[in-house]
Amino acid sequence: FDNKQYIEAAAVATGSLIFPKGEYYSSGFILRDVHFISGNESHLRQIPSDNTLLFINHRSKDDTWAGVVERIVYENISILPNHTSRGIYLYLVRLGNMRSVKVTGGIGCFFEGVADWSFIQCEFVEAVGDENIKIIPYEEASTGLTIGGGIVFYKCFIARSAKDGVNIIQMPSVWFRDCVIYHNADTGLRFKGDKVTYPGAEFTVNKVTGCDIDDNYYAGIQITDGRYTDFSNNWVSSGRQSKGPGISVDNCIGINIDNNSVYLCGTSGILVNNSSFGSVCGNNSNDNSYTGIRVLNSNRLTVNNNTCCRTPLASTPYLQQEGIRVEGDKNITIGNICTGNSYYNFSNVSTNKEEAYNISN
Repeated sequence: FDNKQYIEAAAVATGSLIFPKGEYYSSGFILRDVHFISGNESHLRQIPSDNTLLFINHRSKDDTWAGVVERIVYENISILPNHTSRGIYLYLVRLGNMRSVKVTGGIGCFFEGVADWSFIQCEFVEAVGDENIKIIPYEEASTGLTIGGGIVFYKCFIARSAKDGVNIIQMPSVWFRDCVIYHNADTGLRFKGDKVTYPGAEFTVNKVTGCDIDDNYYAGIQITDGRYTDFSNNWVSSGRQSKGPGISVDNCIGINIDNNSVYLCGTSGILVNNSSFGSVCGNNSNDNSYTGIRVLNSNRLTVNNNTCCRTPLASTPYLQQEGIRVEGDKNITIGNICTGNSYYNFSNVSTNKEEAYNISN
């Protein structure tokens, strides 16, 4: 039984959707001036025969920022789209809170031009598309406005995608805190700058803290072209099957890669390339297949107080080859411990370098 007409009628009449506990079927539907969606632990399934691309299509009132819908709550509902549909599409909506929502399957959720949202104890799993969640800004041609940012994921579970866990493109201020990013078929969290498509958006202040990022097929976290990046206090172990890195930072300015535990990754535990102004400090990056910490073509970084060793607990078939290698200009390496690696333990070949108190034997 298709509940679409009843869902849309209730949304128009009351500005809310409240599902009593149970299981409901619907074809894809559109929500505009709707502020409250509550499921009472109910399940909302897309009808198998429906080929609508967007199952829940939650939009501004008139598809412009002038008609933005604010103060939205989703809670306690499980959403199951078809394999060819997106479970939730959010477009030009602001000041939202989604808690205890689970989206299973489909080709992934899509958040476009979304600002000031929090996602708390949600699950996004088993997408068969390119990611469980895709996040991009919106550039409004008529006004020149660039819209989006201020998105927080807290204690969410993002897992088992056919490719990436989350794909963030040129969206500022996306933060992950105390989340589990697990067993995605490519990269757990992918942050990518794209100034060509979104020239007005500043790709700044993206943070991942306190997360467990484990068993993603290629990489744990990747960021390119970021500004003011903070990846700290995470557990990362990825890339074992495909020779990928745990944390990869490329062409970024203002980086804090601090106090992470990075183990058993396929190549480098932490790889920093063509980046500047920041720190790679206090990390345990041990028992990776190739390098604990590798810094290439980078400048004005402090690489201090890291431990990059082969430990007695190593379960990879080969010794970690390199402890720390730093290349570039004006990089400081102080107080690192690098022992037991099979090729070399520690090397800073930067020009204009400073180094002291490193243990490498």
